[in-house]
Amino acid sequence: MPQERDADQVMEALRAEHRALELRLAELEGHKWLTPSEQIERAQLKKLKLAKKDAIERIARQRVLA
Repeated sequence: MPQERDADQVMEALRAEHRALELRLAELEGHKWLTPSEQIERAQLKKLKLAKKDAIERIARQRVLA
């Protein structure tokens, strides 16, 4: 089952990246106001976070179908 182990590693890496993005977003949300560059960063982080979540769900779906 090398493919399952690979998928596990990929999912764990995606989850770790997703958590890191959440932490940074929480940090930014804790500010009373954001600079223009922080606003851009927040928007980019939200997009990346969603992409990581989509990738995690895609792998999970493939496992169910396999």
